Amino acid sequence: MNAFIKKAAVVASFLGLLTACSGSDVNLPTTEAVAPEAPVVVGAISTSNTTVVVTFSNAMNNEAENAANYSIVSENV
Repeated sequence: MNAFIKKAAVVASFLGLLTACSGSDVNLPTTEAVAPEAPVVVGAISTSNTTVVVTFSNAMNNEAENAANYSIVSENV
């Protein structure tokens, strides 16, 4: 379960307890938890024979900076 959905579940549980303990009706706005869209590559450019700069649509976590997570395959086109 990703952190966003887990946080939404905790908030929903808290609001349920708050409503149950209030002794009166409580009207709280409800929102549907929407998972953020996965990042996609929106640009890439080779800056040398060994370096590529890639731009993603969304912010990436620190694991995205680990070069071991990527590989570049040279194909004859």
